[in-house]
Amino acid sequence: MCPQCGTNILSTQNIVKRNGIHICSNCRNNIKLSECELSYYCGEKIPTPYDFLETYNNIGLITKKYYGICPRCKKAEIIPFSKYPSDSSVDTKGILDYFYCSNCKELFEISSFYKIADKKILDLWSSGLWLEWYVKKLCEKCFPKSIVKQGLLLKFNKDVLDVDVLLFKNNKSYGIECKSLSPLKSADWGDISNVIKYSAYVDVSILACTGKLQNIDKRTLKEKGIKIVENNNIEKIGSILKKNS
Repeated sequence: MCPQCGTNILSTQNIVKRNGIHICSNCRNNIKLSECELSYYCGEKIPTPYDFLETYNNIGLITKKYYGICPRCKKAEIIPFSKYPSDSSVDTKGILDYFYCSNCKELFEISSFYKIADKKILDLWSSGLWLEWYVKKLCEKCFPKSIVKQGLLLKFNKDVLDVDVLLFKNNKSYGIECKSLSPLKSADWGDISNVIKYSAYVDVSILACTGKLQNIDKRTLKEKGIKIVENNNIEKIGSILKKNS
């Protein structure tokens, strides 16, 4: 964002470069890119660690806790917000008591932290099932009234297919093949080709891959009617499925 006029600097848009100096195309003032507010890149908001943590919290992968630290005696206590319903029946005074140090009655400085919701979830990483579980949770949150299943075996005559995530909504079935790769790695055809088999079993076939797809593979999949969700877009899989309903 231009510090002078507030114009959004989207990649090379709205920037003119002359003699090694970047100039805002709107107000013509010099721009020091190192001092710009890096809120947007190519028109999209840059995901922050907080964004991901909140997403994980919303789907139950982690839980968000609050704690207070007394500025005088440095005593720390967990603030038990979860014990109280958010309605008019709550004893407001009773809740406020938790915001004060029980030792010296000073008002706590409130901070937050995250923790794994269930230690069993850690087993998903070692077994390679974390992406399937994550996509399932994202679909459940976005479509709470729909049926979402993970790791189903579908049989068609003598053929058997293992579907990573299966979603039923609006009388349609959506099969999602999940492939976990390094975000910097390009997927081989052998990594992603299994999704082609889905078309015989479901109405809509989707590939969710954390790595990069080669352009030729993207074209091949799209020609076969398979929808592709890559990298950070996996966080948006719910909204993508809504648009393609």
